[in-house]
Amino acid sequence: MRGMRLIMMAMGFGAMAAPAWALSTYDAFDGEGNDCRDINSLETCSINGSPGIVKFNYGVVEGSFVITSTEINSSFTTITGDEFEVFFDVFSDDGEGLSGTWQYTPDDDVDPGVTAFATKAGSGFTLFIKDGPAFAGVGDSAEWFTNGQGLSHITFFDTQVPPPPPITETPVPVPAALPLAATAMFGLGWFARRRRKAA
Repeated sequence: MRGMRLIMMAMGFGAMAAPAWALSTYDAFDGEGNDCRDINSLETCSINGSPGIVKFNYGVVEGSFVITSTEINSSFTTITGDEFEVFFDVFSDDGEGLSGTWQYTPDDDVDPGVTAFATKAGSGFTLFIKDGPAFAGVGDSAEWFTNGQGLSHITFFDTQVPPPPPITETPVPVPAALPLAATAMFGLGWFARRRRKAA
C-alpha cells in the first residue's frame, strides 16, 4: 500500500452545501481489490477491529449519480443512514463521482464515532484512517477521493463495538435483620452507659 498524508481544509462549494465544520485529517492508503475482501456482510467487515457502520453503493441511474442501495450494520441500532451526507465535486466523463466531501451528524450520544472510511472504485480502494481520536456522538466531515475511477461504494467504520445497553439500577433491599441488629446495638450501648452511671 502507498501511504500519503491528507490535510483536509474547509472549502466552499458554491451551490453545493458545505460541511458545517472544519474537515478532519485522515491518512490515505491505496489498496487492491475490495475494502472488505471475501466478506459479504457489513456485520463482519472491519478495519483494525473497527466494525463497519454503514455502506452506500453508488451508480448512474437515468443520467444521475445516486445511491443505489444502503447497507447498515444491524449492531448499530440507532443508525438510519440519514446521519451521513456525501457530496461530489468532481465527476468522470461517464458521470461517476471521483471526489468530494462527506459529513456525519449523529442523532444522539450513542451513535458511533467515525474512525475510518473507504472508497471503492474499479479494481481498488482507498482507505482513510483518522489522524486522531473519534468519539461516539461527535460529528465529523472529511474530503474523499477515488483511485481515478468512478465511486462504487463508500463505507464508514466505527471506533469500537457499539456501547452496551444502559445499565438499569435495581434497588438492593436492606436485609430484614439489619434494623433488628441496630436496635440491639443501641440497647446494649444504652444498658452499658446506664450501668456505668450507676456504679
